[in-house]
Formats: sequence, C-alpha cells, structure tokens
Amino acid sequence: MPRIALVLAFCALLTTGCLTHKDHVTLKADGSGTFVAVYMVDMAKGKELINTAMTLFGGGGGGGEMPSAEEMALVNPYAPVWFREAGKGVDGYSVTGATEVATETTRANVMSASFTSLEAAAKGGAFFAASVTLSKVDKSERLPNGAWKLVFREALAGGGEALGGMDPAQMLPMFEAQLSGFSVKRAVTLPCAILETNGKASADKMTVEWTVNYDKILEGKDLEMTVVFEAKEEVKLKPFKFSPDIMALVPRFTQPPPGAKAEAKPEPKKEEAAPTTGGGDK
Repeated sequence: MPRIALVLAFCALLTTGCLTHKDHVTLKADGSGTFVAVYMVDMAKGKELINTAMTLFGGGGGGGEMPSAEEMALVNPYAPVWFREAGKGVDGYSVTGATEVATETTRANVMSASFTSLEAAAKGGAFFAASVTLSKVDKSERLPNGAWKLVFREALAGGGEALGGMDPAQMLPMFEAQLSGFSVKRAVTLPCAILETNGKASADKMTVEWTVNYDKILEGKDLEMTVVFEAKEEVKLKPFKFSPDIMALVPRFTQPPPGAKAEAKPEPKKEEAAPTTGGGDK
C-alpha cells in the first residue's frame, strides 16, 4: 500500500475511532455566533485501534515508514494546540478556550470560539474535516422571503471521496471492537424557525441536533446534516461553501501535537568490565 493511501487509511480510522464528539453552534441574526465542543477519547480503545492498524498497515509499502505505535499513541487530532493553530490568522474567528484533561482511561478536549460569520468558523477549523455550505433557497408563495439552507457534510460521506477515494466503510468492520462506541453529535441553534431538517428539531423549532454513530457510517446514512430555516429581513447572512483541505490535516493524524513527548525509555545498563589483575613487568 503506497504511503499516501496508508496515511489516508489512518486518517479515516482515527477520525472515527474511540471518539465521542459533541459540538454546539449558536448562530445569530447578524451572522455572528459561538461554537463549543467536547472531544472524548477512550484511551484503551485508542491503543487497541493503533496496535491493530499498525499490524495491518504498518508495512509502509514503497513510501517510507509509518510512525511507531508509541509515536501514534501520542497523536491527538483534537489537541488544543492544533485547534488554536488552525484558527490563527483567520479574520472573524477567535478561539476563546482550548483545554485538555487526560487520565489513564480518557482524554477530554474542550474547545470554544466566537465568530463574526459561519464561514470564518469553518475556515478556522471549528468543524474539522466536515464541509459546510450555506445557501439561499429561492422565494416562493409559501416562502415570500425564501429560506436558508445549511449543510454539514462529513468527510466520510460519499464513499470517502474527500479521503482520496479511501472508503473507510470497507475497513471499519475490521475494527468493530474499537469503533462501536463512536458517535458525533452536532447541534445548531438558529436565528429563525426551522422549516425542515433531517435531524431532530427542538420543540420551539430553533435548535436542531444530529447524531452519527458507527452503524450509520457503515450504512452511509445521515452523513449530510441538513436544515432549512426561515429567511427574515433581520437575518443578515452570506452564502458560502467551504471544504477543508484533508491533506493539510494529515499531520494531525500522524504526528504528536507540538510539545507532546513520549516518555524516554531508560537505557539498558552497560555491564562494567571485570577488573583485571596481573602483574605487569617485574
């Protein structure tokens, strides 16, 4: 397997592996808003996933060696340092919090940000490997002002199209024990009432929530999160489409975050040479 395919395989697996991901976007009428997210990793399952992946794909075939299992154990695509780095220099996007709490069994990353537009949030990496599209629906008799349509498209949608043609659904069954607890929950609170969605709308029709789990990925279901909401005059949004550069995310899947270091292994003690005795010249 060429190195690039191997890297993408790791990306696909680590994107889905051992992770509970929850985020909430609050979008205001002027286009600004806030983003909060919690990424929880099961460390034991993560190590199992890495060891299994290294066993199956660790040959490196023709393109250089993959990182060692010890190095891969330090990899954390959601580390606060990556989150802050992604948002640097993006106009209209500001990271307001990024912390990590790690124990022997779990690793939790808590992130927050503010934005002046949803496009700025997408460019700042708030939605990681998901594409985001905000478009205007044409006016009609039922919708004299038209409507807004917001779509989040996970990188795993479309048979791994965004992953260079690597379809993770073909690999996931080999890692069922490690991936079975995976889930992504995304909630969006909107400035106007929801008209239709493939998620679960709140009673007041102002918030929608989607859940993607391991089974849905295998079935290819609900990997596009869609909501259509009212377009009132006071809502000042701008249409946009943003797709992340998956290859630019590769270091986050294959390298420890800056500052992360493996524990140095003690060097084996050298045996001291036995003292020699003997007389020398008389």
